[in-house]
Amino acid sequence: MTLSTYKETSHEPYLSHSLCGDSNITAYHILSTPSQDEPTVLMDISDSRTGRVANHRGAYVHLIDELPRLIGFGEPVSNSFFPVRYDILMPYLVLFFGSILLMQIQTRVTPWWAALIVWGVVNLVNLLQAVGFLSRVATGNREINHLLGYGIVALGIPSILTVFAFVRVRAGLRQLIGPLVFLFFLVFMIFVEYIWQVEFRSPVRNDILVPYLVLFFGSILLMGLPMFRMNRQLWLVTVATTVLLLVSMVFAMYMGVG
Repeated sequence: MTLSTYKETSHEPYLSHSLCGDSNITAYHILSTPSQDEPTVLMDISDSRTGRVANHRGAYVHLIDELPRLIGFGEPVSNSFFPVRYDILMPYLVLFFGSILLMQIQTRVTPWWAALIVWGVVNLVNLLQAVGFLSRVATGNREINHLLGYGIVALGIPSILTVFAFVRVRAGLRQLIGPLVFLFFLVFMIFVEYIWQVEFRSPVRNDILVPYLVLFFGSILLMGLPMFRMNRQLWLVTVATTVLLLVSMVFAMYMGVG
């Protein structure tokens, strides 16, 4: 078995080390370098008897420089795959497949934690407003609902963080539009309910109520929808809290305090 390490400095491979062995199986490690500090592993295993070649492209391996030390260049290695050298095989596999896993996490974590925050925000909004509707039925007024509104306003802080995170990783409009619409709703709600303190529900003022409801339910829809493609179970949680919100709203309207 022959193990060789190549480094791509131009288009010509550079042979840096070679291990022993005459075997029908030849294995190569080739480092192609898209950047100086992020080499890519390419493993080719070919059988000289059949001429078959199997390629496997791995992820970025930042610890690849440690492999020569781990396997010990210059030391004799068995010229067949058996018996297995676990002192070589185990750290080799841990580094190789661990690097693939780490690369997958790295490419997902920033948008993913932001998506989880958006998911948490939309469900908290649903629950807080559902409690607000039910409190109107229990008390006959909107005092508790008004206080819960401060909690909804506070959710604007993590929403702003998600907007910055999505912009930083250049996420699509599908990820951005939900938090943005929610922030527009919060600004509108703060002015209407806390600064101007305008009563627009009874008697109904459609010039305020219509954009209020469009922004509110539009933000819930747009924040909840992206999770449908990312995690169906989490999306179903959002469906459940949205149904709870709608049922509590209809119940409050039926009781005359909606």
